[in-house]
Amino acid sequence: VFDSFFDVSNDRLKHVFNAFDKDEDGKVSYEDLRKGLIEWTGMRIDNDSDFEALVNILDTDKSCDVSYPEFRRGMRLLMMQQLFPDSTEEGTDPGSYGVENVAPINLIDYNEARVEANKLAAESEMKAYMFDNSLMQKNWFRCRWIDTSFGEDEHSLSLKRLAVKYSLHPLSLEDALQSTHKPKFEVYDNHHFFFVPVLSLRKVERTKRKEKQLENRFRCSIKQIKDVLLCCVKGSKEGERDSYVNVTLEVETSNVCIFVLGSEMSNDDVHSTLITYRQGKSKIVELLWKRIFLELHKPYSKLRQYDVQYLCY
Repeated sequence: VFDSFFDVSNDRLKHVFNAFDKDEDGKVSYEDLRKGLIEWTGMRIDNDSDFEALVNILDTDKSCDVSYPEFRRGMRLLMMQQLFPDSTEEGTDPGSYGVENVAPINLIDYNEARVEANKLAAESEMKAYMFDNSLMQKNWFRCRWIDTSFGEDEHSLSLKRLAVKYSLHPLSLEDALQSTHKPKFEVYDNHHFFFVPVLSLRKVERTKRKEKQLENRFRCSIKQIKDVLLCCVKGSKEGERDSYVNVTLEVETSNVCIFVLGSEMSNDDVHSTLITYRQGKSKIVELLWKRIFLELHKPYSKLRQYDVQYLCY
């Protein structure tokens, strides 16, 4: 039913639900559910105990049919379960999902008067958070910042799990998982998406081939790129600036992806949520993140006075 980018967006789930709902009464009977699984996935569940286990997940109010909210919740739980393979199960290779090197997730909850940070690193902690909304039921905070990164020795599984939990659009997930992409901004049904390449300079032996690659990517000359970046260098007097230009420098890029979910757009009805996903280990981004984190801990900080849209800004 779903593609490799874990499409559990509202549009996709509604489309699948309507295909299962043969009589168009807004509910899917158990018989229609059996038929829909065969038509859409080729999955024939002849074993009654297996089918009963499935409907127990979907039919939470035991009404002998499945409503759309139940279908939506159940499909997300089933998809999430695929991202937490049981390493004790015979034939299961946890490394195939990158379980051994999953990037940790940082949760920063805040309101006008308080900030609380939590780090999810162990698989048990992540599973508890992804399947249980108890961390979302702490009513004291107004905003939640979820941050994760993807280094060379880590896998992007954390972002895929967040995509399922928060119903992120698969196209935004696909963009976020790309190593190179032009800057972009997209508006989806339940969130806004930013893809921001972060540029920095470092001293390195530069080759003509690398210069050409950068010029093709940003559609401007290497000198124009350097001129823009050098404007940010302290002591930008003409003589000092020329000394930087004469040094062999390379433009280093890292990517920051931002998902903005307001309380009216996220699965949580109370809190606004911002998800940041960083590719690579950029020193500039690390310093910027530390600066924002310190700013959040200041009493009466402007960041605390507004929702996550201001944090995104």
